[in-house]
Order: sequence, then C-alpha cells, then structure tokens
Amino acid sequence: MDRVLFFEYKTPEMDFGERPSPHLFSTHLPYYLVPSGLKNKKAKIIYVYRNPKDVLCSYFHFAKNVTSQFTDTFEEFMKQFLGERVMGSLWFDHIKGWYEHRSFFNVQFMTYEEMKKVPSETGKIT
Repeated sequence: MDRVLFFEYKTPEMDFGERPSPHLFSTHLPYYLVPSGLKNKKAKIIYVYRNPKDVLCSYFHFAKNVTSQFTDTFEEFMKQFLGERVMGSLWFDHIKGWYEHRSFFNVQFMTYEEMKKVPSETGKIT
C-alpha cells in the first residue's frame, strides 16, 4: 500500500498528486468507476487479468481470512462467485467492460501469466 496505492482506499490525508513520480496506482474498480481523468488517454493503464479458476480460489481464501463473506465450503463460494453474490462485480463483466471501453483509455491487456514471463533487468525470467 505504501508503494502502490489503491484508488478505492484513498484516505483524507492522502494526496494522489503529491506522490513521487512515476505515479503508480492499483485498483479493482470496473471501468466506469475509475477517475475520469484516466479517459484522456494520457495515463498508461496495464489491465492484468487472471484465469477465473485462480481468481475464484484466491478470492475464496481472501474471503475466508479477511472478510465476512466466508461460506462453509469452496463449492458454496463458487456458486456465490458465479452468481454474482460476492463483493465486487462479476469477473466476466469486469473484463468485458474494460475491454469494450478500451478505446477511451490507453490500456494494455495482459494475463497474469504473461506478466510473470516478462524478463527482468537481469535478463532472467521472473
């Protein structure tokens, strides 16, 4: 949180404009809730998406340990996840929304797996 702030967790004493350059931010917001200034195509956006099975599994453990959305079983959580009965938007709608409105943004789409294959400065795959 200290290195890369989340748009959705802004506190009153935090001034995004005062952050050191480069201004890096993270978010889980759907395209229609991000700050309107991102639509001018000046900001560079990297939209990283994950396999829905990975998202489901990760979200299950997050909900179990951090939120009050925990259900007794993984199967029950999967039904809630697929039925759009968990916090946030439906995984499919989130990606579809960003992709269908990509012309409003300077956005690069990549999978989590593709991101992990990007060579580091040392030339090794990280």
